[in-house]
Amino acid sequence: MTTNPVTHIPVLVIGAGPTGLATAALLRRHGVEVRLVDRAIGTSVQSKANLLWCRTLEVLDELGLATAAQEAGDPLVEGRYSAGAKRLATVRTNAVPGTRFQPTIVQQNTTERILAGALDVPVEWGTEALEFAVDGERPEVLLRRPDGGTERVRAEYLVACDGMRSRVRAAAGVEFEGEAIDEDFVLGDAEVSTDLERNTAYQFFGTDGFLIASQLPGGLWRLAGPVGKPVESPGPADLQHLVDKYAPGTITVTGAAWVDSFRISQRVSPGFQRGRVLLAGDAVHVHSPAAGQGLNSSIQDAHNLAWKLAFVVRGLAGPRLLETYGHERKEVAEAIRRVTRMQAKMWFMARTPLARLRRTAMLRLLDRTGAFERKLLPRLAQLTIDYASSPLTGGAAPRKDPLRPGLRLPDVEVTLADGDRAWTLALCADTRLTLLTAAPGALDALAARYSAAVVLRPVVAGGPLAPLATDVVAVRPDGHVGYRGPATDVAALERWLTGPLALTASIPTSIPAGAHDATDH
Repeated sequence: MTTNPVTHIPVLVIGAGPTGLATAALLRRHGVEVRLVDRAIGTSVQSKANLLWCRTLEVLDELGLATAAQEAGDPLVEGRYSAGAKRLATVRTNAVPGTRFQPTIVQQNTTERILAGALDVPVEWGTEALEFAVDGERPEVLLRRPDGGTERVRAEYLVACDGMRSRVRAAAGVEFEGEAIDEDFVLGDAEVSTDLERNTAYQFFGTDGFLIASQLPGGLWRLAGPVGKPVESPGPADLQHLVDKYAPGTITVTGAAWVDSFRISQRVSPGFQRGRVLLAGDAVHVHSPAAGQGLNSSIQDAHNLAWKLAFVVRGLAGPRLLETYGHERKEVAEAIRRVTRMQAKMWFMARTPLARLRRTAMLRLLDRTGAFERKLLPRLAQLTIDYASSPLTGGAAPRKDPLRPGLRLPDVEVTLADGDRAWTLALCADTRLTLLTAAPGALDALAARYSAAVVLRPVVAGGPLAPLATDVVAVRPDGHVGYRGPATDVAALERWLTGPLALTASIPTSIPAGAHDATDH
């Protein structure tokens, strides 16, 4: 690597899209020093992702940004599936149970601006990573600044959030397994004249493809669909062609802010980590845009990774904690790939009369039984992610128990020991592990021993939290239950803390500024 003075940094994040911005913001919340660089000159102009699901809004709420995202967006009220003029199914999308947040239409560039505006460190735009050395004891990157000067940075950890064509992934020798779908699509934000309703996502099916249409905040309409063959310079006429083919008479395109073409890839890397290089978002998994999972799952990557990386960098846990990041998130990425592949098949692989009959029958069944709203929506909202198979998950509970280790903590109102009321996810929105129980007596000494990484919050047991009358749950900083067991079995809880979690006693004693955001009791 080129000789330059070396700058040392705990964490270097490459790529300032939604994944990198969320990673940096969450690391800063934990008090970790971080630099965030991107060769682009600013946030994206095009807004390819346009939906924030419930779990993503919960993550943004931890950063104090959920309200800003909701105010910048529009609620998604319905999804409508049609074949020509015949409606096949209507799905109510604004009543997802078990969460304070509902799906919200927000352009990706708006989400990026909200995240960037909340960072207390600058995004180093126009800064390109020229060279990588990732095989040594610490990753080193040669950066070229906007003024043309170069800087060599040595990081304790390097986080790659640089997208589907990740140069960091290539430098680290990590494969990107999967396939591209042999189909060309156009996508754009258009000025239109239409009687279609806002707050609704439309899918119009034809014999050989589909049209997706939904209004964005500000009045533009997102239109997308297959075009059969590559289009060199797509424009408004290509969007109108999609409308005329799959939903004639519904929309007149009068202009477009932008139009682009793309192909869908379905890829997941076999590993999310190589040594001190960690990969997140599109750098390690890409999916069909079906169901709006890409941006949302990428922010969940950041949420899962940031607290673990912060614990390791701050000396609160051993580096093997980071191994659980790839274990947990790869399973999720594979599950999303299966779901989006299934929906992609419904979109553009139903090209025989029999396949179209099956699609119609399935949609009508989902509509008639309400199964989409009851079963599929919570999955799409990413509220049902389960880390049960993770080596980080300890203790036990019945399979359908909402406090089972691995599941997201149910977000319900709870009464605290002092009589105050709080929502459970807000109560546990701490940079430490939160111990919830109605029987805290035996746990005081343990919580004090690990006070830099553990906080004890006594609550009143009741409703879905009734098991806390005798049990304790350890809630991870990302809101998932990590452990459950009898509150009196302190030794078992400590074995979990020092075993899979690799927690150390409470050193250092100084807590970085910005950490521990939840109110202490």
